[in-house]
Order: sequence, then C-alpha cells, then structure tokens
Amino acid sequence: MKNIGLIGIGLMGEPMAMRWLEAGFKVAILPHKNLESATRLKAKGARIASSVNDIASNADAIVLMVPSSLQVEELTLGDQGLIHYVSQSCFVIDMSTSHPTSTQKIHDEFAQAGKKFFDAPVTGGVKGATEGTLTLFVGGPVEWMQSTLSVLKVVSQRQSHFGKVGLGHVAKLINNWICIGNLAVFSEALPWAVKLGLEPTQLFQTLMTGTAQSQMLSVYGPQILKNDFAPRFKLQHALKDIKLCNELTHGDSKSTMILQSIQKVMEKSVSQGQGDENLSALIRTIEDMINAQFREHST
Repeated sequence: MKNIGLIGIGLMGEPMAMRWLEAGFKVAILPHKNLESATRLKAKGARIASSVNDIASNADAIVLMVPSSLQVEELTLGDQGLIHYVSQSCFVIDMSTSHPTSTQKIHDEFAQAGKKFFDAPVTGGVKGATEGTLTLFVGGPVEWMQSTLSVLKVVSQRQSHFGKVGLGHVAKLINNWICIGNLAVFSEALPWAVKLGLEPTQLFQTLMTGTAQSQMLSVYGPQILKNDFAPRFKLQHALKDIKLCNELTHGDSKSTMILQSIQKVMEKSVSQGQGDENLSALIRTIEDMINAQFREHST
C-alpha cells in the first residue's frame, strides 16, 4: 500500500498528510478552502488532485477528514462521488466524525458496487495528528483494518476495532459526549470559583493534583488561563458532534438531561459569535453571565 488520497486538509488533515509523506507514502490531496495547507503539502511532495476522479486514480486508500456527514455523503455517493471512480481494491476510510446511520448507508451502497468503505474516526487533536499518537475507533470488517494498518499506524498509536461499519462512529461520539461534557462542567465551575474569591492559577494547579484532574482540564485549562482560544477543535464542530449524540439517543430528553443542557449552552455560545474559536471559548458564555474571568494574573 503506497498511494494515499486525502480529502480534507484542515487542522487535522494537514499534519496527518505530513506524517504520511514523511513515512514515504505518495499522497494526493484535494483542496477546497485550505489553499495555504495545500501549498505547504505540495512543497513536501504531495500531489494536488484536480477532482474526485483524479484523486481516485491509482489510490490504494482514500481518507476523508471533513466536517460533516453531508459532505461525506456528497464525496462518496454524489454525482461525482468516489463510488463511481475508486477501484474494487481501494479502501475508502472515513476518519471524520459522522452519523453512524449515514456511514452504514454509504457502506451498503459501496458493497453493492463491490467496493470498500469503513469508518475510523480519530481522537487526540492536532497534537496527536502531528505526533502520530491518535486513537482510532474502527468500524468494519477486521481484515479491512488489518489491510490498512500500514496507513493507520503512521498517524495513530491505538486502533480499536468495535465491530460492524458505523460502530466506530458510535464509539467516537460517545468519546466526544464524555469529553465535551467534562469541559462544559468545568467551564461553568471555574468562573464561579473566581467569583467566590479563589485565585485561578492556584486553583488550577491544585485541581490537577486531585480527583478533579482530567485530560480535558489538563489540555484546555492552561489555554483558558492564558486567554488562548485559537481554534484547535472549533466550538461549532463540537456542537455538531453533540447534536449527533442527541440524534443517536433519538432525542430522549428524559434520560439525557445533561446532554440537552450542554447543547443549549453551546448553541448560546455559537450564537454569540464564538463558533470559529476553540471549544474552550464556551467558558466565555458563563464568564459573561456572572462577570468573572478565569485567567492568570499578569505579573
């Protein structure tokens, strides 16, 4: 397996492409908005494809890393979709965060055409993509995962197989439900800590040595303290994932009261213009409501 096609060269896609290039793979990319990313990747040896048909030519595997299920469906099943162009030996891998039902639909149509499509969404953020330490949630025949391990292992340290196509996306959404829920809780609690008289830096350092410490707090806490909301995982994309979680539960509000509350506060934050900022910008919504900021004091 030598030739990779990549559609989606944003915050996650670009560093993943860099790793494949450095590992010796031939990488073709299909730019949309990220022309600067395309220029950087071309300088490292990537080929810029002109169309879906072009990127499918000679590809052993094609990776999708795009924001929504709608885009995945258009890229795979649309009039100019991959289903019309990829060979039967090529693996199309959706590494985006997509709706499991949509994923199963795409897989079924590919299967009817004698072609391969499976899900392997990622967690680990830009840092994980850059360092090759992502975790993958894989859904599909286990032999398909094994056949593409040479590609997957370049960008990930763990590949967990959950079963049939679509279950990788179920697992990824559960992961994001837990992670975003954790961030939502401390985004509410930390401004109140300041309002009640606690010093932010001291509190953060203490929390990180006790039972309140978490991966999310360890990553986002220092960024919040430094007033750093540069997009790594955009708030609007996180809201999309929370909405997908709600769809998974068929809107069962009685058993998902916390999930409903998280979605409401995220929608409020996005409506205030913070959708293109980092997920951690959610804290600003609470800070503005109670007039208290969780930031380190300048010296």
